[in-house]
Amino acid sequence: MTIYVDAGAQSSGSGTSTDPFRTIQAGLDAAISGARVVVRAGIYRNRNHGAEKSAGWVANIRQGGTSSSYTTLEGEPGAVIEFDGGSGVSISADYVAVENFVIRGPGESMTQEEIEERRLELETPGKYKSSGIVSWGPHHHIRIRNNEISWTADSGIRVNKGDYVEILYNTVSYCTWASRSAPSALVIAEATNIDDNDGLKIHIEGNCVHHNKNRLPFYAPRGMPPGAHPPFPWYGTREAKKIIDGQGIYLTRNHDSYKHGRFLIANNLCYSNGINGISVHHTDRIRVTHNTLVDNGLTDKSEGRQAAAGLAINSCNDVKIFNNIVQTRDGSDLAFPRYGDISRDKYEGNMCRRGKIGNIKSGITMVSDFEFEDESSEDYRLKDSSPAISAAWKEKSSPAFDLRRNKRPNGDVPDVGCYEM
Repeated sequence: MTIYVDAGAQSSGSGTSTDPFRTIQAGLDAAISGARVVVRAGIYRNRNHGAEKSAGWVANIRQGGTSSSYTTLEGEPGAVIEFDGGSGVSISADYVAVENFVIRGPGESMTQEEIEERRLELETPGKYKSSGIVSWGPHHHIRIRNNEISWTADSGIRVNKGDYVEILYNTVSYCTWASRSAPSALVIAEATNIDDNDGLKIHIEGNCVHHNKNRLPFYAPRGMPPGAHPPFPWYGTREAKKIIDGQGIYLTRNHDSYKHGRFLIANNLCYSNGINGISVHHTDRIRVTHNTLVDNGLTDKSEGRQAAAGLAINSCNDVKIFNNIVQTRDGSDLAFPRYGDISRDKYEGNMCRRGKIGNIKSGITMVSDFEFEDESSEDYRLKDSSPAISAAWKEKSSPAFDLRRNKRPNGDVPDVGCYEM
């Protein structure tokens, strides 16, 4: 079943190609299990867009699919979701795919004075805690692919209590700017396994995550979320002044709820994010490979951030960190920070410039220059003379493609980082 949506439709429509629905939600409400909802070029907004107390979402997917036929919300070129409610797309079912949208939140127009005034309210309007694509769960078999998400107040992509999750080839930028909830740009939290399969089940690959920075200290008026591990007594209180959150890709609080299944973070490009490019927190059985992390630590140390701006692990077991490029913005920052109780961790084939590596004994090579194609214009492809070319440590199962979906390796030995030249 294919349902069509067109913002320029003259009537509410019936969902056919010649008589499309006008709103995305109308198309989703008509969908049966495994339907494909095709959204044509146009701008789609939540109800009461522009009002102080706007509706929560533009699209809420409540009808899931099956293992052989996901319910798919698919944007054609030019399909844009603009929202100032709680989310652009909310996923409330299993076996769901969201693909090929431009999603823009309300953050670009928010001033620092405005968001500071809202920080201590018990309940803030949805626009001040908005996420681009979100699933609060518990839901499983979720695919989020080929979307461009920007200017959300909270996370660009967030999946809580999920299993069998694929987050592939999205761009998440200029998000997390206006929320008090300690958001990060792309988040997996409290993952919850639905079976005892110990293979790869949560897969984050090929995403470009950049310029995501928190502008408010964390405040939790109703207390800490389940499984939280406050690093300081003042964390989350009214009196908090320091900004210590705002990672690019963040896996957090998965240890207690996710007993079966592995995570993969591969071929992602993370640059100019507030704290670390990638942070793995209280999460086990994970491989972090062939990522490029450049000039993270955008939050100034005067705002209170820790001296960490690279690829961080905190209280993890069974972590493999292979063939990543890390270059910090500030040479005094840790490029590979480690905190808490860590076991069965392994570093191989990583390269670092302008950052400290702490007490890691092997598996990281310091270089003087990565020789990016054009660092000033944020082009982090590698020149032929780069020390990262054909320098990767040989993994048992290296990613078959790079960030641009080019075949890897191009030659006998793969390149380090997210690009294969």
